[in-house]
Amino acid sequence: MTGAIFAHRPTGAEFVFVTAHFSTGTLESRIENAQIVADFLDARRDGHRHGIAALDTNGSHEIHGPDSDLWARGYPNTRQRSQAPVVRDEFNSFNGWDPEMDGRLNGRWIDAVVTDTGVDVPAAGLDADYADGTGLPLRTPLPSDHHMVWAALTWNTDDPGPAPGPTPPGPPLPAEVATLHDPGEFFTGELTTGNRLRHLPISAGSFSAVLNAPGTLEATIPLRRLPAPERAEIRAAVEGTRCYLAYQVGRRIVEAGPIWVHDYDDTTGDLRIRASGLWSLFDYRLVIPVLGPGQGPQSRQLSWTGLSLGPIAKRLVQAATAHTGGHLPIVLPPDQVGNHERTYPGFELATTRQRLTELTQVENGPDIAFTPRLREDGEGIEWALRTGTNSGPLLTQDGPDWVWDTTNPTGPVSGVSVTSDFSRRTNYAFAVGEGHEQALRLGSHQDPDQWDRGYPLMHATLPHTSVIEQPTLTSHARAAAVAQGAAPWSTWKIRVGRDETPRLGEYSPGDLATIHVGSDHVWLPGGAHQVRIASISGSHGEAFVDLETIPAMDSR
Repeated sequence: MTGAIFAHRPTGAEFVFVTAHFSTGTLESRIENAQIVADFLDARRDGHRHGIAALDTNGSHEIHGPDSDLWARGYPNTRQRSQAPVVRDEFNSFNGWDPEMDGRLNGRWIDAVVTDTGVDVPAAGLDADYADGTGLPLRTPLPSDHHMVWAALTWNTDDPGPAPGPTPPGPPLPAEVATLHDPGEFFTGELTTGNRLRHLPISAGSFSAVLNAPGTLEATIPLRRLPAPERAEIRAAVEGTRCYLAYQVGRRIVEAGPIWVHDYDDTTGDLRIRASGLWSLFDYRLVIPVLGPGQGPQSRQLSWTGLSLGPIAKRLVQAATAHTGGHLPIVLPPDQVGNHERTYPGFELATTRQRLTELTQVENGPDIAFTPRLREDGEGIEWALRTGTNSGPLLTQDGPDWVWDTTNPTGPVSGVSVTSDFSRRTNYAFAVGEGHEQALRLGSHQDPDQWDRGYPLMHATLPHTSVIEQPTLTSHARAAAVAQGAAPWSTWKIRVGRDETPRLGEYSPGDLATIHVGSDHVWLPGGAHQVRIASISGSHGEAFVDLETIPAMDSR
């Protein structure tokens, strides 16, 4: 049995869908199977979702009635309401059905589509195209030993269906059913418009989302198993740089960005597609003004004053998308006044990603994110440029910390590992700016208190060769000394259940989280530890995701 909750993109309306194969054993076992399906649907309808099931009941409804529990619980059989002609029903929905065999007299239809009463069925029927399985490759439309039972379904707005009530006595829901999760979806679209192109039929996939950097996406398509027309359609929908790859869970786009690599393996017939978040495209956009005919960037520059650092990041993105062919579906934030200024000479030919990254690295520099999200029409995506502000440079969630408790052995956290790196410590930092030899511009910051406490002198240099302003260089040096000097960088890694609260799609890189550690832990101090999520990664269909926290300062 496999089940999932689906959402209709334009409206957000949700429904629960289950497919199940009933037992070939006794009538009692099939009735028990029907109770499990009904329980599963009722438990997840939450008073507003419709319930739909596609079933192989392994027994005819007219004679054996193994699915009678479903009918009694308000899930009618679509066969009984269909006005569509029945095709070759003497064979039943199972190929080779013998209605003359003892116990099968007048028996038909062991396969069924069932719904709650709030779903209308304007048409349904039997498709007799099937493959008999006597040889490979199968050349017929439907590779199955059953005929296909199909049904067209529409919502009945006047009848939401029966409200889920108390579960009648029956067997408990099996553990493997209770832990079903939403595996998510990989799809592609046009990068410059955001328009959706198509769903990808993948055999494997992985994803990551990262703070202040591009995440990654990888999807493996079993190309050889697909019909030729679909292969051609996929080829057009995964073209590198013209198309994006996106991973969606529920209504949330976890990550999306341009496709960079195709990797086809002829031994397996698999095509592997690799993409990165939108950050990666700005490696290919230079910080230069729009140039007229015959103009070069050497004598021109981009310069802004009287802004906070977030709007300077916005100006960089605006400049990068102002060139011919440079448009991207990015939603920009409002401006904020401030006392910062930046000048970017065209002769440096720096990339937009480099300059954006530098803004995040100064003292109190803002987080910067290109957050993918569904458009209002549900037919594509857009990226929201999000930046920290003067008063809150960090991008975090609204509301309290996300909480994961490692002390509960049956909880959603499967493991914690912590790496403390002392190699990046410094207590005397130099930020190296523009210039050469004695004209070199430098900013510095030191922490003599560490030497008084027994720590050795540790120098560090930070290259910022395009910076000409002394206060900016000093800010870079101070930020490095504060961030790297007081304690080692500690990276926490935890594995959490993707369908446990909080669920995948609710939290983002940059969010604050509290991890509870038991007092008897062999290495970590017990109590509540606050961290920031630096990255989220996982694989398509797996029940757990991996979280890595941003390096946090250990207290002393």
